[in-house]
Amino acid sequence: MPPQLTLYPFVQGYLLKRTKRAYLVGHPKKIEGIVSLTRLERIPRRRWATAQVRDITIPLEAGYSVSPEMPLDLVLEQMMRLEARHLPVIDQGSLIGVICQENLVWFVRHHTG
Repeated sequence: MPPQLTLYPFVQGYLLKRTKRAYLVGHPKKIEGIVSLTRLERIPRRRWATAQVRDITIPLEAGYSVSPEMPLDLVLEQMMRLEARHLPVIDQGSLIGVICQENLVWFVRHHTG
């Protein structure tokens, strides 16, 4: 998703037409971060025409990502601390996926003793 896209087209073209609740922001060779419905809810509708996706993007750096080796309990703690339901998974500087809080909770409930 282009970071310069304003929020109104983001809502109309992505959130209302698809079932995904989080999207990668940037360009194919340079992912800047992730944007989600949770972040959008913090912006008043009156600003959707001028605010850009980059304004509500969670950046990949500064602790807003997890590694594939990170224990699941720490991933969940980080999500709670950051108030993020989705976090990018980064391995050696490359994006390899996105982890969702709902899926993580489901997995822990069904796969732990």
